[in-house]
Amino acid sequence: MTAWRAFLVFVLMAAPAAAESGIARIWKRTAALALEPVPPLALLRQRCGEDALCAGRIIARALGARARIVRQRPPDTDAIRLVKVRPTITARRALSGGGLYLELRRFGIQALPELKAALAEGPFSRLVIDLRHNTGGDVARMLRLAAVFIGPRAKAVRLRTATGERWLDVPKPGWRIENLRLEVLIGPRTASSAELLAALLRRYAGARLRGARSFGKNWLSGAIPLAQGWALLVPSAVMEVPGEALAGGLEPDGPLPAGLTK
Repeated sequence: MTAWRAFLVFVLMAAPAAAESGIARIWKRTAALALEPVPPLALLRQRCGEDALCAGRIIARALGARARIVRQRPPDTDAIRLVKVRPTITARRALSGGGLYLELRRFGIQALPELKAALAEGPFSRLVIDLRHNTGGDVARMLRLAAVFIGPRAKAVRLRTATGERWLDVPKPGWRIENLRLEVLIGPRTASSAELLAALLRRYAGARLRGARSFGKNWLSGAIPLAQGWALLVPSAVMEVPGEALAGGLEPDGPLPAGLTK
């Protein structure tokens, strides 16, 4: 079992069993998942009775700004279809001197085929990856994308949880990108797994980060169902790339390259 799958199992274990319900279930799952202590169960019952949303609000306030209540709607057919077709590469163009610019706003299902097709238009000597509008997404897909640049890498990302630490590996890629000068554009909207990708490429592929400091979302959230259609998101793991400072945002190596300021 890979470290990432192990972590998914850890999160899924926090999902409620069918037979459990009410405030006790919410408190138990949150206490097992959250990085910070949660209010006592007795306090939740005193203030909320069996009102799940009330308990969720109290827990969210106690855990701080990184915890919040969100609306959850089951995806319809159109939403599922949209996930399958939304592109990873949202803009691309040739640059002078044999370069290629690619904007990645997400880590979609077809990320690797899209990247391979874009590079097939080369050869290119320089690749600019724009993550300025990428707020993160599927970590496993991101790691598969990172693999084509850095190859397999054991213990590439550390997850610090309330019960210890876990590691994520960069998997062995089916193909590699080599001999390309890499530049990664980052900014205040670059967050979560997009920050992880930027850090991995700088650490292991020699990429230069250009632009402005990234958002600094160095945590994963776990979801605890509340009332129907609502869930409590709580910080469940701190993400680290050894040798890179994610907390507070990644510091770029320099300003945006000329001609790529928008």
